[in-house]
Amino acid sequence: MNTPNLQALQQRLDAGEAEAVLAECRQLLQEQPEQPVVLLLAANACIRIKAWEPACGYLQPLLEQQPMNQALRQNLSQCWNNHARQCLQDGQDKAAEKAFRQAVQIWPQNVDAGFNYGLLAVKQHQPAIARQLFATCVQLKPDYADACLELARLDAAEGRLQSLRQCLAQLAKLPLETGQSRQLALLQLQAGQAAEGRQRLRALFEVEGGSFAQACQAAFSHDVVYRDHAHLHKEAESLADGLAWLAGQKPRVKDWTDLAWSHFFRAYQGVDHLPAYRAYGKQLQQALAALPSTPLATPPVRERPRVLMVSSFFRDCTVGHYFSSWVDGLVQRGFEVQLLQLGPQQDAFTDSLFGQASSGFVVPDIAALQQHMESAQPDLLLFPELGMDARLFPLAARRWAPVQLVAWGHPETTGLELDGFISCAEMEPEDAQAHYSEPLLLLPGLGTAYTPAEAISGLTRADFHLPEGVPLVLLPHALFKIHPDCDALWAQVAEQVPEAQFVLFEDPAPLTTPLFLERLYQKIPAARIRVFRNLPRGHYLALNGLCDLMLDSLHFSAGNTALDAISAGLPMVTLPGAYMRGRQTAFMLRRLGLEEWIAKNQEDYVQKAVDLLQQAEQREAVRQTLLRNQPRLFQDEAPLDALAAVLQQCLAGKA
Repeated sequence: MNTPNLQALQQRLDAGEAEAVLAECRQLLQEQPEQPVVLLLAANACIRIKAWEPACGYLQPLLEQQPMNQALRQNLSQCWNNHARQCLQDGQDKAAEKAFRQAVQIWPQNVDAGFNYGLLAVKQHQPAIARQLFATCVQLKPDYADACLELARLDAAEGRLQSLRQCLAQLAKLPLETGQSRQLALLQLQAGQAAEGRQRLRALFEVEGGSFAQACQAAFSHDVVYRDHAHLHKEAESLADGLAWLAGQKPRVKDWTDLAWSHFFRAYQGVDHLPAYRAYGKQLQQALAALPSTPLATPPVRERPRVLMVSSFFRDCTVGHYFSSWVDGLVQRGFEVQLLQLGPQQDAFTDSLFGQASSGFVVPDIAALQQHMESAQPDLLLFPELGMDARLFPLAARRWAPVQLVAWGHPETTGLELDGFISCAEMEPEDAQAHYSEPLLLLPGLGTAYTPAEAISGLTRADFHLPEGVPLVLLPHALFKIHPDCDALWAQVAEQVPEAQFVLFEDPAPLTTPLFLERLYQKIPAARIRVFRNLPRGHYLALNGLCDLMLDSLHFSAGNTALDAISAGLPMVTLPGAYMRGRQTAFMLRRLGLEEWIAKNQEDYVQKAVDLLQQAEQREAVRQTLLRNQPRLFQDEAPLDALAAVLQQCLAGKA
């Protein structure tokens, strides 16, 4: 074809006749394949009409003819990238993957294609491929914030603490858009950099505004694993600073989801937060005023008082098992018990509890829960815990029933003006009421008729890949519960019993475990620490029976894990704290006739632990006492009688 005709085709293409030009080019290529100018015209025509795959088909032979033409290589790579994006829009992920791969193979410097391919790899659960792609993007373009953020997300999800810190440091140096800055802040909160995350979130909120819950996140977020005492105290003190900052904001409150916040993790700081919690309660009440409310209707007269129990933990978990005896126990003692399980989680244990209750409902969200609570018209509303689910906490600040109570499923005051906090008399210190905004309502014993689970029989240390003939120390606590005070004491035990090994469990949050181990390894060598993933309950209980000693955590003692140890006959040493949450194990040992293993101070704690680890006969004596005296603790009906009496007294007081 002569040059004037090619020029005419180019002019027609420039005039917008892309489809007609493409048709003529196809005819010309049938007559004389691989004409460079015609191939280029055809490719450009395809690009004009966004026919990316055919464009690639025309550009590929051109590149084979001109392999050193970098502009051509880049254009072909970008066409494959665009074709891949089009495939994604059409739901063709496999075709998109193939096209992205072509794009980065043809021109590895195509960071857009590499980034998009990385996003697809994340979607396809291929983190290794995604990591390589995002890392290449950042290497080629160090200021590529989105790629660096995606790499940081992968690091956070996989618990790669050191790599994450490098990404966060790089991101902190870049000029970021609002959304990118918020993502960085959220990653900082996960990575043990809460002070930086708070500062960034507050700056964003002051410009952009947001919901009450978002304001609380900016005000109160804190690290949950502490590097040392100084770090812990700084994070504890941030609560007061957050209250002052929040008071100066005007957050949005459109519905209940805008209020979802709790101070759950602050209970593990070993500090009395009551004054600050009261102040927060007042701020929450002010925020609640923005939501519509209806006057509380007087419940109808009933033959059996209606107790509405509300939680998202009526399922196979610690709270569900711990308070399960309350359901049937109250029904048997003359109450109508209705359960509301806030979804989405539910399981077979939920169904079993519903079978014991007078009625039970799983509700999908807070709006549905609110409707159920209003229509139920309960005589008494009972939360087994408040704080573990941030969605539920603000509900407790509004009146739904003549009597509203909370129990110690999360053993710390709410700071709200509820009608009572149900706790265990023998676990509370003498000055207990001074630490609660709610009137204390005390039950005997464990407060429940607790039935221990059964271990899997016949397992040995070999089944858990644990060594025979060495002392095994069980540290079963959630890692965020472990106060820095524990580290030095456990290190002293490790030093005095050099053959001992320590058994811990990973936290579900990917970064909590590396953050904690980074601290603990400074005190105890990594070679002496065995870290398990979550075990099935029967296997976990069997592991208890294979260990030699459980060391209790300080300031927030074991609860359900102590009961598991007792059921397995595992000796324990504890040092009671100042508040109920640090005194649960001490009560259990006292009730079982093993008060001598309740330490008087930190030195005594270490000495008792060393004594038990070094004296097998003494350990066996303690084990036998634990097993023999279990009836003093388990399946005790007295707490249920006391609970029924407490509820009746509360109802009578409101009559």
